[in-house]
Amino acid sequence: MGPEGLTELVAAAHAAANDLAASSDLASVDPASDTAALVRALALGLAHEQAQHPDARRSRGAHFTPYDVAARLVALALDGTEPQAGFSACDPACGAGVFLLAVAEALVARGWSRAGAVRAVHGTDIDAASVDVARDALAVWAGTSRAAVHEQVRVADALVDDPWPGRRFALVVGNPPFLGQLQASTVRRGAVLGAAPGLGAAGAPYVDTAALFLTRALDLVADGGRVALLQPQSVLVARDAQAVRTRMVQQSNVRALWWAPEPLFAAHVRVCAPVLERTDDPLSGACTRIVRGRAFDDVGTCASPGAGEAWGSLVRDLLGVPAVALRTERRVGDLATATAGFRDEYYGLVGAVHEAGEIDDRDTMRLVTCGLIDALECHWGRGRTARFARHAYHAPAVDLAALEGRVATWAAAQRVPKLLLATQTKVIEVCVDETGDLLPSTPVIAVHAPATQLWHLAAALSAPCVSAHALSRVAGAALSAQAIKLAARQVLDLPLPVDDAAWAEGAVLAKQAHGATGAERRQLLDRFGAVMDRAYGVDDPAVLAWWAARRGPT
Repeated sequence: MGPEGLTELVAAAHAAANDLAASSDLASVDPASDTAALVRALALGLAHEQAQHPDARRSRGAHFTPYDVAARLVALALDGTEPQAGFSACDPACGAGVFLLAVAEALVARGWSRAGAVRAVHGTDIDAASVDVARDALAVWAGTSRAAVHEQVRVADALVDDPWPGRRFALVVGNPPFLGQLQASTVRRGAVLGAAPGLGAAGAPYVDTAALFLTRALDLVADGGRVALLQPQSVLVARDAQAVRTRMVQQSNVRALWWAPEPLFAAHVRVCAPVLERTDDPLSGACTRIVRGRAFDDVGTCASPGAGEAWGSLVRDLLGVPAVALRTERRVGDLATATAGFRDEYYGLVGAVHEAGEIDDRDTMRLVTCGLIDALECHWGRGRTARFARHAYHAPAVDLAALEGRVATWAAAQRVPKLLLATQTKVIEVCVDETGDLLPSTPVIAVHAPATQLWHLAAALSAPCVSAHALSRVAGAALSAQAIKLAARQVLDLPLPVDDAAWAEGAVLAKQAHGATGAERRQLLDRFGAVMDRAYGVDDPAVLAWWAARRGPT
């Protein structure tokens, strides 16, 4: 967009601001200082947001932050500090400036002048129109000219540029772009392809761009300063974000974690925000303050994560997941392999799936989706509808002769006895395919092992304590924070029982429950759950009760 277009866009934002300032969206704002100036400043950002086409915002990962969330996150980041002369703050992806306004308001509430507060805030953004709006918003808030704040907000890509050479800030705060790397519209390109300069291993190929801003923030913040950036909840547990988490615990104390169970943006993504205190000598045995929801309610503390750990345990108590300690050297990967299909396998089946009765005379496999799997149960052809490629099937079957190339080879490899494991479920749900005629529909995971071990592995994976163990490690990876989403590699890393006799008993009960119905199935599952928890050395009845309440219809 050229200069004339930018001018027209900013002029449109100003015109819309007059109406927005009187709307219910902004009339409820009650800041510590002059409400009217803040409302007018925020109105500019809201008008700018409304002027953006949703597709354009999505491609940039730009999800605008409600002011109350920005203000409360700033308060959480500054808690226990008293900003003195020389204090400065930066938002490395500032958009229309809502976090800059929130920081300025917080400083005024601490006795700073508006002129001093606005000089303390700095921002960058790759979108020139957003930068212009942020400048106008700061000028309106401070009662000064745009020229007076022009240098406070600059057009730059904070991941690859150095817009503030040699400068280190006391606070880095904001909402960086959420750009998942599995969608073509949001994949990193150009200078930030792979790892941005200076980010090293943290720039893993599939890590969300928002997580890269966390590592960049640690470069921008001074020793003893704070970092608070909104993140997708998956950053707490995603494999490709492990290098980011490791760097955070090596170079900061994790002072707090804010977790939002409710959606805050139009995008279907749940968010959180770690609050880091920069140091090259992190405290050992420290605790992390846990804060929940849009009201930022304190819910207690949790042991801070260490290097190499996923951070799902920080929110275990928020989700009501019982604590379990499963200590064993044996893993599922000692007995089995696991694979999951991807896009090629999914789309390679399109056109080859039919109702079973329509292709009785052909070589087929029964297609099993996640929705057909319950705990130790498969509902194929038993009244539950399966959805595949936007079609509903009662008994979906795959015509193997219609498959080609890699997909045909993959399907042939599945014609063996195995386990099928569903994803995005409240507990780990596994069914046993003793005949080898079930074909997993992406993202169902196939677990291959010797036929003599299948029921033992089904029992181990289905144990109540294993579901609790898994959710405490992957919370945030699924579409729902309450769901378990495991990758094939994570399935192989799950622990095996320590009591072989109880494990053998559990395997028998698992097989009996697999074919039972009604009250008999419920009773068998309850017995199975108690036996398998014992097999893992877990004697807390709360674990069984938690699993029984979540395992779904029986």
